[in-house]
Amino acid sequence: MKIISLKNEISSDTAISILKQKDSTVNVNLIEPIYYPYYRLIASVKTKIFARSFDGTLSCLIDLVNGVEAITGEECQTEQIFVDGSSILPISIENEKARKKALGCIRHTIIQKMKVLSIPKIIPVDEDFFYRPFWIIHCLSNKDNHFYVMMDGISGQYQLLDL
Repeated sequence: MKIISLKNEISSDTAISILKQKDSTVNVNLIEPIYYPYYRLIASVKTKIFARSFDGTLSCLIDLVNGVEAITGEECQTEQIFVDGSSILPISIENEKARKKALGCIRHTIIQKMKVLSIPKIIPVDEDFFYRPFWIIHCLSNKDNHFYVMMDGISGQYQLLDL
C-alpha cells in the first residue's frame, strides 16, 4: 500500500542502538514499524490584542485514531512509501470531524494564550494527511522479562508500552 509518511529519521538499527545505550543488557527479539495517521490544518489567524493587530498562521495536528489535537510548529519532510497494510493503524476520525476539531483547537489556543477579547478570524489555508512512523520493539531483559517499547521514528523518543 502506498502512503505519505513523515520522513523516517530513525532506522531500525538506530532504534536498537538508542535502547542499548540506555540499557546494554536488553535483547531485542523483534522490531516492527507502525504508521500512525494524522490530519494537519494550517490556518491564517487575524485578530486584535488591545490596540495592536496579530496576523499569522498556526498549524494544528489531529491524531486520527484518538482525536487528540495539538498545536505544532514543526515542518517535517514527507515522502511516499510502500508499506504492508497491517502496519498502518486504522483511522477512526472522519476528515470533516478532524477539520472542525483543528479549527476549534486553533480558536481556543488564540483566545486562551493571547488573551484576545474578540473572536479571531481564522481562515484555513492548507490541510493535509500523513502518517508518522514509529517502531514497536519487543524486548527481553536479562531476567527473561518480556516488554514492548514504542519509539518515535523521527525524534527517537520512546516509551514503555503497557500491554
